[in-house]
Amino acid sequence: IEFTIVDKITEPTWTRPADGKQIEFGEKENVLGTRWMKIVSDDHPEITGYGIHGTWEPDSIGHQSSAGCIRMLNKDVEELFDLLPRKTTVIITE
Repeated sequence: IEFTIVDKITEPTWTRPADGKQIEFGEKENVLGTRWMKIVSDDHPEITGYGIHGTWEPDSIGHQSSAGCIRMLNKDVEELFDLLPRKTTVIITE
């Protein structure tokens, strides 16, 4: 599926899916790490709430432990964040 990066946020706030509570950057429950890049698909507008983000739990990389986002080490997502402008195409395949 083809996506586009539509927003980029440093020190992101996380909205907890279960109840919609906003978890500020720096709070222990915030799972987004240091960067967030929101991705959307024009062909699949029903797919919402996904992005590329960092993590505070490096041991979780390579395991299915999120709600479907692309998790990266904070140092790696920070580098990617600086390299990719908004409107960059992201293609996700099986």
